[in-house]
Amino acid sequence: MTGSTPQRFGIEAADWLSPTDRVLLAQEAERRGADDIFMAEVGDPDVFVTGGLILNGTSRVRFGTCIAQIGPRSVPMLAAGAATLAWSFPGRFALGIGVSSKVIVERWHGIDWQHPLTRAAEAVDLARSLLRGETSQGKGEQIRSSGFRLSHPPEQPPDVHLAALNEQMMRLAARVADGVWLNYLPWQRAADVVALINKEAAASGRPAPEILLSLPCYITDDPAGAEARIRRMLTFYVTSPDYRKALAWHGFADEMAAAQTAFQARDKQALSAAITSELVDSISLIGSAGVVAERLSRYRDAGIGTLSVGLEDDAGMRAVLDHLSDLAGHHG
Repeated sequence: MTGSTPQRFGIEAADWLSPTDRVLLAQEAERRGADDIFMAEVGDPDVFVTGGLILNGTSRVRFGTCIAQIGPRSVPMLAAGAATLAWSFPGRFALGIGVSSKVIVERWHGIDWQHPLTRAAEAVDLARSLLRGETSQGKGEQIRSSGFRLSHPPEQPPDVHLAALNEQMMRLAARVADGVWLNYLPWQRAADVVALINKEAAASGRPAPEILLSLPCYITDDPAGAEARIRRMLTFYVTSPDYRKALAWHGFADEMAAAQTAFQARDKQALSAAITSELVDSISLIGSAGVVAERLSRYRDAGIGTLSVGLEDDAGMRAVLDHLSDLAGHHG
């Protein structure tokens, strides 16, 4: 198990890139000093297959799933994918998992989405047990598996990270996982969230977990245009009660109340208006390379050990790569 890793910097394999182009991105990012390549699982390309291609095409970077989904994948199959990569590339893979969303789990995959906290806790426990080479015992309220054992458990089991959006899931992740994956965290709240996670881990007798954060990033001379793009993205996310709850907890209660009213009224214009410039500015990295680097330092100073930037288009990807050594902060 690892503790908090200081000042790691990663890039997320962008959604619009083909599997081959994701490998090329990882190779260039590694050459320029990135520590990590992360990839979210939504649909295709497959996150474990693509991770294998990336790891095989690089020599140093860690690859992590951020996140692989509990539900669409059973925990034994999550463990099987993780074991294959951890066995093949020791020390270079991390398994990030999460409960996903009701829409994806129920509508796309036809699986009940209930009791996410219990499901997450049981999934982490079973995944770690299987990755140690143990046989599943069939216990659990939400996750049940009996008699499964990996044929080739890795000699060095990978860390298991849990995605956490709201306070209860953050506390759970601090108690049971090796790392906590955060998203849409305002920089003003970062120190409080880090303190909450570390205090919960300590109270459970565990070392401080790795704390990982994904941030939308635009290095641009058109901040207004970048803000508009992030506002459109957030307009989609705040239709979810869980995201509204999280952002309200982080200090944007009025905006989230307005978003809920607009969503219920099917008023797209009012929903967009609820996403204020202050909100966009607080959870994203927009501006010159110097501005973005300074904003990254706020999160580092707050105790976030691993920062990962999300990319939205080719120009933004190129700008991040061109300035990667400055953004990474700890590289010479």
